[in-house]
Amino acid sequence: MSEENSFLLVDFTAKAQETGELVDTTDAEVAKKMNAYEENQVYEPRLFIIGAGGIPKIFENKLKEASINEKYEVTITPEEGYGQRDPSKVRVYPIRKFAGVKNLEVGARLDIEGKMGTVKSISSGRVSVDFNPPLAGKTLTYEFKITSKIEDDLAKAKAILNRRFPKLKEKTFDVELSGDVVTIKLPEEVYYLEGLPIMKRAVFSDLSKYVKSVNRILFIEEYAKEKVQKPTEEKPAIETPKAEEKAAVEGKAEETKAPS
Repeated sequence: MSEENSFLLVDFTAKAQETGELVDTTDAEVAKKMNAYEENQVYEPRLFIIGAGGIPKIFENKLKEASINEKYEVTITPEEGYGQRDPSKVRVYPIRKFAGVKNLEVGARLDIEGKMGTVKSISSGRVSVDFNPPLAGKTLTYEFKITSKIEDDLAKAKAILNRRFPKLKEKTFDVELSGDVVTIKLPEEVYYLEGLPIMKRAVFSDLSKYVKSVNRILFIEEYAKEKVQKPTEEKPAIETPKAEEKAAVEGKAEETKAPS
């Protein structure tokens, strides 16, 4: 049995019962067999935090009752899951409304006036957007196995980072826990990620909410001066930028405090 705030790593495959369509999986081989493999997708056990929401309650209850390394199956009806599909939630817009949208294509998820929708069709200068949840109206079958339960607070911090930055491995981050403070040294490859401040806030929110021993998060970004190579006589440099223009700020750190 798993209680509230338990950290579980879960392998699972979810399919639409009516069509057999693959909805989601953590298994690369399953994705390949069903011609749904995506190169940019990370296939590994996924973190579920009991009580955090985001999954149907019937699935969460089954996770609570499950034993580690045992296989289970649960079927979720639309009423128990994501609701019935509502045709009135499909809207049609002139294509000019999306003039600034990159990669406008069928299947794209867009935030329109504060609501998330899925592009269903693009034709005759119009775009049809469905604001129903993507899984609305589908009966889902989950086959799953809990691979491990995370007990250690430092391991929980690393698991949350792995969930928020799924394309980077846990070892990419230098993480320390001292008292009630978690210090996270961010790798250089995330410095310029779009939405990085939002991701950092999400990490802080998860840690402060679900890891009770944590009260403060310290994010560290370290910058160092780059050595400017002098041009050789054989291959003169063209428009070499000035050294002072290439210098970065060194030793920058950002500290976020939990609300009192």
